[in-house]
Amino acid sequence: ESKAKVTARYETGVVSASKIPEVANAEQYAAIYNDAVGYEHYTKDIIAKHLSGEDPDLYPNVNWMDEIFKKMSSSHRANVQVTGGNSTVKYYVGGGFYSEGGLFKEDSAVKYGTEMRYTKYNFRANVDIKVEKNTTLNLNLATIFEQRDKPGTESGDIFKYSLMVPSVLYPTKYSTGETSGIAFNPYAMVTETGYRQAYDNNAQALIGLTHDFGWLLEGLKANGKVSFDACNSHWFDHTRAYDVYTAKGRDENGNLILEQIKTGGAEIIKRKGAT
Repeated sequence: ESKAKVTARYETGVVSASKIPEVANAEQYAAIYNDAVGYEHYTKDIIAKHLSGEDPDLYPNVNWMDEIFKKMSSSHRANVQVTGGNSTVKYYVGGGFYSEGGLFKEDSAVKYGTEMRYTKYNFRANVDIKVEKNTTLNLNLATIFEQRDKPGTESGDIFKYSLMVPSVLYPTKYSTGETSGIAFNPYAMVTETGYRQAYDNNAQALIGLTHDFGWLLEGLKANGKVSFDACNSHWFDHTRAYDVYTAKGRDENGNLILEQIKTGGAEIIKRKGAT
């Protein structure tokens, strides 16, 4: 007879992008734009205002990559295993957990989470029972549960517009709290379009019976097995459109003049499932 042996292991790591593209700042974009149109659309005074940061509402200088992406995130892995048994029963039981954070930033003012994250739980149990001298019953159970969280906008679209939207068009948000934009706001696409969740579960069971007929013919064994697999997937989409404003200037008191150019509308909730 062997005593139960328990082993545990925990690991943590750092997740980072292999490369994040560098984008043009206000000065670089203005120079390229002026060359393209053939005249000085952005004057030296206007460029200086964008670079100084004196009024980021009207003269922004946004690095969308820095505003949207974290420099790094973390991953965590934990495993526990128990083994033991005696001449009649031998067993192995193990469980694990893995979590990996994404690189999108979150807005603390938003009530729901928009971080991209992957989480997995797994469990396995193997038991061998000697029913009688020549017969052994094998029972194997395993299950994996996975959860994927992400923003309401697809990652490819977020990345694409982070590269396409110039740094001088509008800030991530106005200082008064309204969402800025003319066409697409990459920061709002991450933080204000809701969230999506996907759940996957895979359960397996295997029962086997082995009988040793060595008494009849040396080396002769018979083995029968019955297995069961079950897979379930569910998707939960809680997406929304956001109100969009554009700045028209400042009044005589220095207050920001905003015009609403898009109304968000109602939230959209969708649920799907498959087995």
